[in-house]
Amino acid sequence: MSKVKALFLTVSMFPFVMNAQNLVNNGDAEAGYEDWSSAQVQVVTENPHSGKKCFKSVLNGGLGEEAIPVDVAKTYKISAWVKSADDKKTTVLLGFQPLDANKKPIEFGHVNFVPGTETELTEACTGKDTVIKIKDGSKWKVFHLNRVAFDVDDTGELDDLPNRNISKGAPIKIEKKDAFLEVTLSTPCGMDYPAGTKVRIHSHGDTYKYMAIKKQFNSTEWQELSAQVQVNDFYKGTKFIKIVVLALGGGNIFFDDIQFEEVK
Repeated sequence: MSKVKALFLTVSMFPFVMNAQNLVNNGDAEAGYEDWSSAQVQVVTENPHSGKKCFKSVLNGGLGEEAIPVDVAKTYKISAWVKSADDKKTTVLLGFQPLDANKKPIEFGHVNFVPGTETELTEACTGKDTVIKIKDGSKWKVFHLNRVAFDVDDTGELDDLPNRNISKGAPIKIEKKDAFLEVTLSTPCGMDYPAGTKVRIHSHGDTYKYMAIKKQFNSTEWQELSAQVQVNDFYKGTKFIKIVVLALGGGNIFFDDIQFEEVK
């Protein structure tokens, strides 16, 4: 089964749970803008999927404001009903924003480390430095999405994740010197750290975790997007999530009856 097809599993393919509880407080818009921002969605009464109201995307869509507690050892189902609000084709994405125990967002770059890149600073750096010096960078690469993560756990336990001590700039040049490697960053690193600080390479990616994607979407009928959310779908340190429904590509959508429920 292709990855794209796997995202659009029918309800019957999910493990059956009696009286599964929807963990989304206002996924059907019946409570108006509760847990949603009026800057990102409109609450409308135009032909809802159920009830009397539904959401309409504004610009790219909506990020819910409700922090939903999750147990990353469990499996969940995420789903939503969507329908075109105009005649434009768009890409619809359904997913979530991971949050830590303090409800701070966890970005992909906070957890997406490049294995084998752990090393240490041979000299202290300051927030204004565009050049840092490291002991070993044999697996460090110049790449526009790469960043330097500081104060990392190199024991293999990864207890520093999610790591937000990330350089602002990407490595743009790596030069071998006599006893160290000199790494030039595209902008100042933005942080002060002493010599001996453990560092590694992280790589940026999507801001949110997308579970179901529908490209070239344009439908006058309501369609359901759904997917399972399993252990490996949660970033390390995730304790809460916020629901994300986006429409990218110029078109707008109606969306309704968002659910996030435990299936096993």
